Amino acid sequence: MASYDRLVQSSTPHAVFARDLKITVSVVGDAVVCAFAGHLHMDNEDQVRRTLSRAIATHPALLAVDLSGVELFSSSGLNALLCARRAALAHHVTLNLTAPSRAVLRVFAITGADVVFTTRPTLHQALHGDRGAPVTGTVEDALGGHAPMPLTRGPHLVP
Repeated sequence: MASYDRLVQSSTPHAVFARDLKITVSVVGDAVVCAFAGHLHMDNEDQVRRTLSRAIATHPALLAVDLSGVELFSSSGLNALLCARRAALAHHVTLNLTAPSRAVLRVFAITGADVVFTTRPTLHQALHGDRGAPVTGTVEDALGGHAPMPLTRGPHLVP
């Protein structure tokens, strides 16, 4: 298994398989692409965080996180992305989430995280488009015009 440092130098894609998550890291020009496919949840949150932290530590011009293959996205997956966002800002690395799946978009809509991240509809647009301009449209548009159910305070929620 190649080390991450050699991967960045060689531009050879590197895949890591967990029980229910495939992580692929590759270098495309001045960008690092981390693609996740499968389930992002508590059991693999640390592996996701390590992968994103290592990518940020190389100081690429862009870190593109491809979420098109994510089938299950929990709060742990969101937490890993939020930590990566904070680290990317601290290291002056542009972070774009690309092609978020319906599972990711639902969690973003429910939590309000859709306004925190810069997303691109495709990896190609993240790599070759205007890296600083946000995508237009709403989560409702991405979910086919269906707004997620609003969260309401109920007797079971603590204020």
